[in-house]
Parts: sequence; C-alpha cells; structure tokens
Amino acid sequence: FCSIVSSIAVPGGAATRMIGLAVVTRDGNEIGRLRSLARTLIAWAPILPWLVLLPNPIVMGFGPASPIPVLAISLAFGAMIAGVVWTIAAADRGLHDRIPRTWVVPR
Repeated sequence: FCSIVSSIAVPGGAATRMIGLAVVTRDGNEIGRLRSLARTLIAWAPILPWLVLLPNPIVMGFGPASPIPVLAISLAFGAMIAGVVWTIAAADRGLHDRIPRTWVVPR
C-alpha cells in the first residue's frame, strides 16, 4: 500500500527520489503519476493476488496445514524471486521497467 501511495505522490516513488535517482521515459522526461502507478503495480503483480486472497483460505475453511495457501504463497514468492533474478541478470532494466518503457537514471 505504501509503495502504491508513494508512486502516485512522487512519480517514480519516494525511495527512488531519496537515493538520487529518477525514472524517465525514452525521451528523458520524468514519468507521470499514471505510468509510475503502472510500474509499481507490475512490480507487485506476483504478490497482489495472494494479498487479495489472504483472508479467503480462513473463510473457506482451509487451515494452516492446507496445501492451497502454501502453494499460493510459494507461487507468488517464486514469481517475485524470478523478477529479482531477471533484474539482476538484465542489469540495465527490470521487467517492471521494460513493460511501461521506463528507465532509472541518476538525478
């Protein structure tokens, strides 16, 4: 939630700005709030379904030992780890930058 609010309040995110970076488009202009929000949602996309469905396993009668919540958590974190590996392997831009066509540059 904080990441989403931050991306709307400060295009590119408050943390990115605090460490002296800017998120820009291909022509070098700083991104707008909508593209910033899209970038954040893409970065968090693997975990969002799990966060939305988190209360449901309890309501549906699944206990803590049920494989369904464990599988959902494993898939979500696996996707997040794959995104981190992608970002490290392709050091210039991560998937959350490639889809909205953004670049992170020094301010």
